[in-house]
Amino acid sequence: MTDLSGDFAVAAMLGLDGQVERPQPQAAELSDDARLYLRHVEGGETIRALACETGCHASTILRRIRRIEQRRDDPLVDGALTRAARRHRASTRTAT
Repeated sequence: MTDLSGDFAVAAMLGLDGQVERPQPQAAELSDDARLYLRHVEGGETIRALACETGCHASTILRRIRRIEQRRDDPLVDGALTRAARRHRASTRTAT
């Protein structure tokens, strides 16, 4: 069994396979769960709308969102999600 802790856990959560070093904020790719979490929390999209779009049941989407939400206690995960949310807001402002 592999113990995912520290940077390994953050890399796994963000979907950065093989990258143990801290990624540059612009280069980090978010996992699908993290994207769903940000779309729900930052974008205000409903869980049902996300479920319809992904073809999953709403309870599945809720569990995926809660899993990311629980990981926010980790400062590294929280920082990565905060940076991703800022980038999303900035790109939304420039697109309009």
